[in-house]
Amino acid sequence: MNSGSDTEEEEIVERGNHEEWCMCDNCTNMDTHVERVCCHDLTPCLNKLVEAITEYNHVVPYMCLCKHPGFILNCLYREVLDNAWLSYKQQYGQNGFEDVNINKQHRHVAYRQPARFLFGIVGRYNRYALPSCAVANIRKRFPNIEIEADYTGLKLLE
Repeated sequence: MNSGSDTEEEEIVERGNHEEWCMCDNCTNMDTHVERVCCHDLTPCLNKLVEAITEYNHVVPYMCLCKHPGFILNCLYREVLDNAWLSYKQQYGQNGFEDVNINKQHRHVAYRQPARFLFGIVGRYNRYALPSCAVANIRKRFPNIEIEADYTGLKLLE
């Protein structure tokens, strides 16, 4: 996984409850230490928030990635995700993720969207922990409708 310097990883490992580390007021507790990331921890997120001031003529800076128009449009709109799904299937074909649960399918592709929005094309074997606020917003928009099913969370490559 790519996550920055060793110091950043050590800092994340020590994190407890989200009230201790969230700076955007939209994070939630995550299952693993590596997933406990606020959008303010990531330089590409901060750059997007600053960029939005000039790009969207927004006088007051967005305080959270989840308020950024680019995140909302690319990660929370079904029509955009349906189109992104077709691109995903074209790229991965039968080797790609497939599920009959439409919310699970939307979450799968929605998690890919902020990674591309923030980091560009990262490659198949590079994994980034998404900001907790982004994951929470995607899960809220496309909830798990299966009985007694948990969310998978970030899968690191061995």
